[in-house]
Amino acid sequence: MQENSNASTRIAVITHGGMITKIIESFLQLPTENNKWFHTNNTGIHFLDYYKGLQIIKFANSTSHLD
Repeated sequence: MQENSNASTRIAVITHGGMITKIIESFLQLPTENNKWFHTNNTGIHFLDYYKGLQIIKFANSTSHLD
């Protein structure tokens, strides 16, 4: 993701909560040896972005599309 952060490219990933945890863990460069869990509701949407070299979570676990 970071390699393409200067491009106007969007990537969609559809997966389960366990993989979302690993993606966020990698995105935030957190150590992988500790057990972590980020709660994700069914159909929760996460928006991860890079801006000027910074990792930004614009929103996490949004279910506003269900309203």
